[in-house]
Amino acid sequence: MNKPRVEISETMRGIVSLVIFVHLFCVAVGLFANESTSVLAVQLRRVLGPYIRLLNLDPQFLPGFHLTHAMEYEDHHQFVIEVAGEEPIYIPNQDGSLWGERLGFRQPRYLNLTRQFGLFAEEDNDQAMAELARAIGGSLMTKTGAKQMVLRCQRLGPHPLDPVMDQGNLPIDTLYRADVIVDDAGVVRVHKQVNADEAAPVRGS
Repeated sequence: MNKPRVEISETMRGIVSLVIFVHLFCVAVGLFANESTSVLAVQLRRVLGPYIRLLNLDPQFLPGFHLTHAMEYEDHHQFVIEVAGEEPIYIPNQDGSLWGERLGFRQPRYLNLTRQFGLFAEEDNDQAMAELARAIGGSLMTKTGAKQMVLRCQRLGPHPLDPVMDQGNLPIDTLYRADVIVDDAGVVRVHKQVNADEAAPVRGS
């Protein structure tokens, strides 16, 4: 004997659909708002936090402290800027003399910037690297008055935790090297340096 089919009204279907949508929205906020510390993300987590924590759907991990994927671009990177007749400038530097006194606040941002540059290097994204090199070089030229400099991005490879290890013995790989100059029109230009075997041959006249 067939059981009679239960008819669900359109109103009930709408309510169920709304509840499912709100639930999935809360789950999405719980997952993706951990990756962002924007004002909107903070407000959403504040409002929806009790619900997603009640269902144990909030991973509650700290943004910026993800598990490593064992990729080279996740190593520490640094910029080295060389101006003729001057000591090299390191970014991030250790004393904050060039970039202000709030080193503790700026240091993580510089580390993220250099790491992003390393990712661009892995992708062979010359355009993005040139734009960053132009921005960094232009800012430094404004501060120092220099008209020409060499910018390098270096990857600091992993090394044993030896407190007496000399800084000069750290494994360092240069990912990018470019000349940054200001032309007569005041425009900052970037010329990437390449190895001789990578350069195009010069055609004879």
